[in-house]
Amino acid sequence: MNYTINGKFIINKKIIEKFDINDNLYIKHPANVQRGLIFSDETNDNKWYIGETAPGSKDIQIHSYNKDGNILINPDSTEKLRITKDGNLGIGSNDPKHKLEIKSRGWTSDSLPAPDSLHLIGTGSSGPGIGFTNDNSNEGYIYYGGSKSWIGPGSIGFVPNDTKKSSDVAMTIKPNGNIGIGTTKPNTSE
Repeated sequence: MNYTINGKFIINKKIIEKFDINDNLYIKHPANVQRGLIFSDETNDNKWYIGETAPGSKDIQIHSYNKDGNILINPDSTEKLRITKDGNLGIGSNDPKHKLEIKSRGWTSDSLPAPDSLHLIGTGSSGPGIGFTNDNSNEGYIYYGGSKSWIGPGSIGFVPNDTKKSSDVAMTIKPNGNIGIGTTKPNTSE
């Protein structure tokens, strides 16, 4: 029988400070018990939980029992992502002040784009975009034209009220610099 006393793990009546698992760690409980791992110091002031959101849940949660706890993702011992206690997400930023904050080194030469900037990659023929929806389900988009988009390949389109018609495109910027308001085929850059 294995058990713990004062945080020490006991195997075959020997106290072990640490143990290694060279395979999967399988945690099984009755169906009505919430499964997870709790990490704690000796005072229980710094407790963390990783596990189900409720007994039998398909979701996983990570949370701190301390109101000042943040979640850090450090794949190579260097912080890459942080979720703060306030719910802000920082990518490359260890002190995000906004719901989503991406910190980039920016352009360091004339080559575009910056290697660590935000990229949207669309696999469809219409191209990738950013969508906006308000509480009334009104939708708007900024998108980059793919091979079969209304605005044409390599163009940027602004769609403030999308009803899925080409006439919804309010402004188009073509790769050659032409700008069109109310048209998807502008002939001038002014």
